[in-house]
Amino acid sequence: MNSELSELLTDLRKKSKINILNSSDLNFLAEDILYKTNSKISFNTLRRLYGFLPKTKTSKKTLDILSKYLGFQSYSSYLNNKNLYDDWYFKMKILRIQEKRNAPTDKEITFLQTALENNINIIMVCDFVGNLIKTKKKQTLILFFKNLKYHSILDGNKMKLAITATYSFYKLSDNNRIELYKQLIHIDSFRYCIPFYFIDYSHLNGYYSKILQAIKELKKNETEVLFVDLMLNLKEYYSNKNNKTLQIKKPKNKNDINPVLLGRYFGWLILADQKLKPELKKEINSYLKKGDPKLLLIEIVPSLILTEEFNYLETIIDLYYEAIFERDRWTAEGQGFNFLIGLANVNIFNNNLKGAKINLNFIDTEKIEASYRDYLTLFLNLSWLKIAALENDAKNIDFYYNSINCLANEIGFFKFIEIANQYKIN
Repeated sequence: MNSELSELLTDLRKKSKINILNSSDLNFLAEDILYKTNSKISFNTLRRLYGFLPKTKTSKKTLDILSKYLGFQSYSSYLNNKNLYDDWYFKMKILRIQEKRNAPTDKEITFLQTALENNINIIMVCDFVGNLIKTKKKQTLILFFKNLKYHSILDGNKMKLAITATYSFYKLSDNNRIELYKQLIHIDSFRYCIPFYFIDYSHLNGYYSKILQAIKELKKNETEVLFVDLMLNLKEYYSNKNNKTLQIKKPKNKNDINPVLLGRYFGWLILADQKLKPELKKEINSYLKKGDPKLLLIEIVPSLILTEEFNYLETIIDLYYEAIFERDRWTAEGQGFNFLIGLANVNIFNNNLKGAKINLNFIDTEKIEASYRDYLTLFLNLSWLKIAALENDAKNIDFYYNSINCLANEIGFFKFIEIANQYKIN
């Protein structure tokens, strides 16, 4: 086996995190390659590559698929850029780019782009972008995001980039943060990788709503306007300022809308009406049957909890239990915890407090996706408050009421205080 192919097989082990000890392990690798590249490599081809069958010459097509799995466009691209897998080499390259007075060259931008598609060095690229933000390197940021092929980046990597970038923006003063955002939001890849990916509920009453307003003024497309209007309406709802909500324009073709955004739209209609109308229930059921229930329900579940539509919530959880609780299909911890809170509220409604406690005890707030942490923590504490009230547990009623009051005041979500007041001991 030549050294290049040997290195390729080693990198496959690193990327897949599959320790290939026998031929049956290659089934898992074949499945992962198919999932990540939408290209199939036969079990026997992998067995020949790893020495479980007599070797033959490996085809270019196979090498290209394996290289694409590693984040490269082709095998030749892998050979030219395989040093990306050497952490120290990569770190030195990043430091050299950072220290340059001039903006990065096209070649250096391509280097970063290739790395961003590569799970192994994603953290270093994220830190590089974070450093650019903290040092307000506007021109380099513009160059980076203008050349960023965001459609080719895995969702998990986008989230890492979004979190790192957002927390780096936090380091800036309010004025500098908003100014830098406004200089970047006209770039599609920036909007879709940062403010649209890190939905900052914790700062919806602060800088984030200003960024959303600025995005709306760009009038890029109907979907972006829908997202912004929904988030601004949720801001007013959770802030108990329902008189300031915007009129939401009904989407022309709901089938073209991302299922999470469509679910947010349905969720808003439930909140606006303070109940689930029969015609809306019928429409939601129709989309649940033909789409991904997990994605559609992410933003519907909180609305059903707040409007106490527990019979319907119980129905959809029963119908789609496997789809929404299959752990390896969650794109973020927050989504799974979202459904656990929904299930807990169904159990509370049915006076199954033991079951509700089991549901809620599975939730570790430290593992909730950063952008959803405060938001879901309010729902979590409200659920515990309901249990404490049903058990006449004065100590826990006081604890969870105060927890809700403190966090809701901090982020301006006063709706939760209004609801919590129903369970407070006078």
